[in-house]
Amino acid sequence: MVERFAIGRAVVTRKGARWHASGHPWIFRDDTKVCETTPTHVCRVVDEEGRELGFAASSPHSKIALRDLGRSSPGSTSSEREAFFAARIDAAISLRRPLEAVTDAYRVIASEGDGLPGLIVDRYADVLVLQALTPFVDAQIDLIVPPLVERLAPRMVLARNDLRVRGLEGLDAGIALLHGRRVSEVSYRDHDLSFVVDPWVGQKTGAFLDQREARRYVREHARGRVLDLFCYQGAFAFHARRGGAESVLAVDSSERAILEVEKGMARNGLDHIEARRAKVAPLLRELAAQGEVFDIVICDPPAFAKSKGDLLRATRGYLELNARAMQVVAPGGVLVTCSCSYGLRDEAFVKILAEAARRAERSFVDRGRLAVALDHRVLLGHADADYLKVHALERTRS
Repeated sequence: MVERFAIGRAVVTRKGARWHASGHPWIFRDDTKVCETTPTHVCRVVDEEGRELGFAASSPHSKIALRDLGRSSPGSTSSEREAFFAARIDAAISLRRPLEAVTDAYRVIASEGDGLPGLIVDRYADVLVLQALTPFVDAQIDLIVPPLVERLAPRMVLARNDLRVRGLEGLDAGIALLHGRRVSEVSYRDHDLSFVVDPWVGQKTGAFLDQREARRYVREHARGRVLDLFCYQGAFAFHARRGGAESVLAVDSSERAILEVEKGMARNGLDHIEARRAKVAPLLRELAAQGEVFDIVICDPPAFAKSKGDLLRATRGYLELNARAMQVVAPGGVLVTCSCSYGLRDEAFVKILAEAARRAERSFVDRGRLAVALDHRVLLGHADADYLKVHALERTRS
């Protein structure tokens, strides 16, 4: 007997239809008139005149009521639904093939960027770490895991669903083994460097895969003395040293992070890197007071704003941090500065950087925002997903 899947119906307001036409993949609850819930959380979307807009994943508990699935129906039978997920997973994997020449760690599926809203899948060599962030994905995980296993042959598929955002979707938080046996340590490569991660406890799904382009930039421009702030596993520091930096000071307040840097140095045969456990703000004050300067400074802090309500506090934090970092950039040197706060738009971040330069009494040229990594796909018009902002600022010699 063929298993059948119900498809609900959603009616959006005129504002919701305009929002949809703009290219944004979300429609908020206030912009819906009807939003039926089904066990698979799939809806056919129409406007107030009954014109079809496509299909969407529905979230009954979230302010984001609908997430676009496109014009193609996910299907109403088990075979149709399996084919839907397999096709989108195949397309996502194919797009990442060029990355395999330089790394075996990358984001396989990037939620809306790959037409599967709420699904994140990261690959670390032969381990996959998955996050199901919407009821649509959570309800159909049994249709998602098999094609991933068939195509990528992982030793383990782990669900890292220990995220607060799941609560906003009415989902429980937790960690679960979905396939294979427990793997607590996996080694992966990034260019000619080797890293080790514990996918059960690491940041995000284990490491920060979204900074690949920024690390490449640092490696290509590395010279002289380099300061890596909030270094975590030392990826920026290692790339800088391999790229030609004479010495690197890698700083983090976490004892675990510093231990990982030291292990990574030994594993990769790296020298002239000092891993120092310290809080960044006091250290920057100390370095500035001593007249210390660096040819490249990397400033990659954790998110200061988890929501729009945190933006004022975050703005102050980014302003102070960047002003202090700018004071230790040598004339002609570069500050690679980052923000991963979702609610902070790039134009606002640039204004913060300009004010920071004024306060630091330094002059910088913005060499531009670095590109989003190929595997962290962001739909045009989906500014809410464009969270990582990285700018390379060159200090003038005057």
